[in-house]
Amino acid sequence: MDCARRRFLVKSSCMARKPPSRSSPPVLPVMIVGGLVVVTLLTVSLRRMASSRNAPPPTQTSATATTGTAAAEPQSADISGVARIKPEELRDKIARNEVTVIDVRDSQSFLNSHIPGALHIPMTRLDGEVPYLPKDKPIVTYCT
Repeated sequence: MDCARRRFLVKSSCMARKPPSRSSPPVLPVMIVGGLVVVTLLTVSLRRMASSRNAPPPTQTSATATTGTAAAEPQSADISGVARIKPEELRDKIARNEVTVIDVRDSQSFLNSHIPGALHIPMTRLDGEVPYLPKDKPIVTYCT
């Protein structure tokens, strides 16, 4: 074989070993973007947890008990603008489906007894559930 022909064969054999081009994206940039997303989500979650710990606890107001006696009023809560309803009137409104009743007590109290048809939304979760409450009728909350 002559030298020129031999070079051609060596050169063409090297070209044949060239790896095929990749159609998938490189792994490193995908991992970097994924890592940034995870770090961002963790940061947002930690900030929310920190701000909720620093927030003052929600003020609880008491409702009239089903026996008709008023529960102890918290001294710091101004409930002068809160409408009250008598148990008999509430019973009639529930029967006519004119109100939405929300039990704001803890889970164990709700499981022990509750007004039939009442939604269970503990006081600690009430602020987060407000957008999902029905807007077409009055809402009655109770805690005793």
